Amino acid sequence: MTVLLLIARENKLISRMTQLFASEHILLTAPGGDEALKALLTTPVDAVIIDAEGEIHKSARLAGEIKRLSPKSGLICLAGERELEIIREEELEAFDFVIRKPISSTELRKAVRKACESKRMVEELELLRERASRSCVVKEGKGRDNPRSDRLQLLTQFAKALSVGFDLNGMAELFVETIWELVHPSRIALLIYDDDDKSYRIKACRGFPPEFASAFKLPPDEGLARWLASEGAILRREDIEKEAYDPIALRIREDLDKLRALVAIPLSAHGSLMGILSLGAQAMGEPYSNADLELLFTLAGHVAVAIRNISLFHQLDYQRRFTENILQAMSSGVIVLGEDERIAACNESALKILGKEMSQVVGRDLRSLPSPLGDMLFETLVTGKRYEKEEVALPPGLRKFLEVTTYQIRDHEGKAVGSVMIFDDITAKKQLAEQERYSERLELINRIMAKIAHEIRNPLVSIKTFLELFEERYDDVEFRKSLGAIARRDVESLNLLLEKLIAFASTKEYAFEAVEIGGLIRECLESLRASGDLEMINVSLDLPEEPVVVKGDKRYLHQALCYLLEYTVKKMEIEGSLRISLSAAGDRVQLTIKGEGSKVGEEEIEKLLDIFAVIEDLSIDPGPCASQRILEEMGASVKAEARGNEIRFVVSIPIHKG
Repeated sequence: MTVLLLIARENKLISRMTQLFASEHILLTAPGGDEALKALLTTPVDAVIIDAEGEIHKSARLAGEIKRLSPKSGLICLAGERELEIIREEELEAFDFVIRKPISSTELRKAVRKACESKRMVEELELLRERASRSCVVKEGKGRDNPRSDRLQLLTQFAKALSVGFDLNGMAELFVETIWELVHPSRIALLIYDDDDKSYRIKACRGFPPEFASAFKLPPDEGLARWLASEGAILRREDIEKEAYDPIALRIREDLDKLRALVAIPLSAHGSLMGILSLGAQAMGEPYSNADLELLFTLAGHVAVAIRNISLFHQLDYQRRFTENILQAMSSGVIVLGEDERIAACNESALKILGKEMSQVVGRDLRSLPSPLGDMLFETLVTGKRYEKEEVALPPGLRKFLEVTTYQIRDHEGKAVGSVMIFDDITAKKQLAEQERYSERLELINRIMAKIAHEIRNPLVSIKTFLELFEERYDDVEFRKSLGAIARRDVESLNLLLEKLIAFASTKEYAFEAVEIGGLIRECLESLRASGDLEMINVSLDLPEEPVVVKGDKRYLHQALCYLLEYTVKKMEIEGSLRISLSAAGDRVQLTIKGEGSKVGEEEIEKLLDIFAVIEDLSIDPGPCASQRILEEMGASVKAEARGNEIRFVVSIPIHKG
């Protein structure tokens, strides 16, 4: 079991590290440097974790002392943004790994694993060198051709250890150094495919001038590289010399000559040639034995896997940094929730909108987000529910409105591994919209007042005349009857006009209830009969036998339907037909009011439900437009159309589901 040493004073951090590592490692703790150095004198430690918050320079000096006392132990530094800004680069080099605060559990576990594997790899290399130095005195024939010798086992283990690192240059140097000491070639070169240059370049070598090593390259589609990629086997120079006049063999010999190689070994992984190991003659002049080459071929296969893993790691790291750069450049806020229900990432725009620091959000749980953002992220992670441009009001202290979109992140197996939230601050947009609505409402009221002033002028003339002559001709009964009737009619007309116009501008409080629509239609018709509007009009009702119940405010629904019926009747000629039908369509009821024998122009129909057009054109009855506003505020709708001598209103009202 590996041993970890944590140097920290904060109880909260010690508790978290215990939860993370106590089940898989032996975790020792020390409050300071003196206690840590004493522990290292008596206990071998695989990795040391140093909390450098507030004392980064002191921690760097302590790291140097630990390296002198326990050089194989990996050093992991936990530091915040402030510490990393003030530390010098040479001080930072004292640590093997640096983890930024707030600490990511996944990142810290990876660092600990790499540190322990690095220590184990160094110990295996030392053991390998010791074994190799002893094997040099063994005479030829005493086990050198045994493929299951201790050398093979040790090198295979060492190769597996190599496959867990991510430093390509360090791994290449370590590999070449190992081969150099094991088989003592006069020259050795490790060529690795360079994706940018599209060729195999020397990554590490012995016995070549630096100028040659930096300039030499092999194309992948010809000569030595092509042969190794297609055959996947060891190539000896003596084998290729048998094909004296083959053009391909000639090109391969040219490549071997440039590398001064007797043997070329492919580094293949998953069907791809990741690299080439070229070996010159052994220093003692002896040929490479079959056991040596089998050993090197096995080792080369493991190193090829390591190269592939390193390449994939750097690709993923590049994509991660590329994604982070995109996130930071976005004007929208972005927050990523991990599978552990902690905030995994957050960009600067999100922090600015929410008024928080990075340390207050990243690495913390959902409670660090203002309501209801945390609930929405959690719901998307757990249930997969997606919010699409949802308008959200933040708590009163923030006084902000956000437009929020969320979606779930899934892995290749379809398992939910996180959720993402993208949001924009629409506070300014909403304030501007409110100002625009206020301006429109004010303009509407001004127009309504102008129309009221114009419309009441004529009724006021008759009322004024009646009042002026009332005292003088009071005894004239006929005068009182005729002029009084005119005055009453004009007052009623004025009252109805005011009702319709006020419906445009007033804010109503609706008392929604279950309304039997058939009975309400009959009530509206009775009101029209009482006023004499249905004289000489044929009325036809087509209503279902079963009661149809809709959702609405009965008072205002009655008012809206009366306005539509009144307008339809007034536009009809004598002996015209008023047809009313009712039918259910899904979760709504469709009411059709049709007046046959009507005279309505197309221009008026186009303006009929346009509030501004009605106010501008004093000849248009405002009733249908007032009906439209009432109906829409109750979740209903109305359409108007005219065909020949027929006018039709189609009203759609929600069915009551109670």
